[in-house]
Amino acid sequence: MAPGHHDWPRPPELIRRRLDVFREKFGREPGPDDPLFFGPDADEPRPMPEERITTMLDEVADIAEQAGIDPAFIHAWRDLGYVVTEDTRHLFSAAEVQAFSDTVKSHQNDLGSQ
Repeated sequence: MAPGHHDWPRPPELIRRRLDVFREKFGREPGPDDPLFFGPDADEPRPMPEERITTMLDEVADIAEQAGIDPAFIHAWRDLGYVVTEDTRHLFSAAEVQAFSDTVKSHQNDLGSQ
């Protein structure tokens, strides 16, 4: 059964989970240059290969759509490399927020959802 919207972690929770995974995998706190999404087979923190991130986000978009969640947000994240939420909006410039919003709308138009 696909998770409902309320089952999806909010970005701060997702970050906390990724920090826990990092600590468990590498036995230390991440540094400022360490990636939170890292190659799972790496002995040291290395960014997850871009093609794996793209594949992972496409899979998440499919799951979101099956769960009744608009996948346009996931596609925008994949395209831009970041996601803007109400909780994180203050961390981005006005141009970044607008770019994210425009990309979401573009995907909604392409997917026929609104």
